[in-house]
Amino acid sequence: MTSFDLFIIVTMGLSVLFAWVRGLSRETVTLLAIGAGIFTVQLFGTGFSSLFGTGVAGPLIALALLFLLGFAVASIGLELVVARIWGRDPSRPDRIAGAVFGLVRGWFLMGLALFAVIQFHAGEKDLPPPFGNALLIGLIKPATNLLERWGLEDVDPVVIESPDTAATAERN
Repeated sequence: MTSFDLFIIVTMGLSVLFAWVRGLSRETVTLLAIGAGIFTVQLFGTGFSSLFGTGVAGPLIALALLFLLGFAVASIGLELVVARIWGRDPSRPDRIAGAVFGLVRGWFLMGLALFAVIQFHAGEKDLPPPFGNALLIGLIKPATNLLERWGLEDVDPVVIESPDTAATAERN
């Protein structure tokens, strides 16, 4: 068992635990609120970010504020609706469904982490021992493959040249 195996177990375990405590209804509220935040950015992002000037930091802060505003409004509103309909504490079936949701979420998170590691090391063949020798990598690899099929693309490695290398290339 490697450190990546432990990371997989802890991450998936925490995801299941948090989803069990919150229940599926509240996990769904969070997903919808994230969607509302993204929608708010898409709807108002261009106009609002232009108020913060040019450059990088100002527009990024504006987009983050818009996302947080959309997320907070949707989250509070939907939480009030869920509390009114189902009560404050999740029922046992809601918790069980939440735990299943948490397991799937943890699986996708680990698939995304493995994708990032594979990209960083420019392929699966050159993975360092904590990743290449992981016992649970076979469990996580299908999530990585699924994310790739859904549109997560490989990134070409960026080659950074030093000034000395660039000057030598110009002379030749």
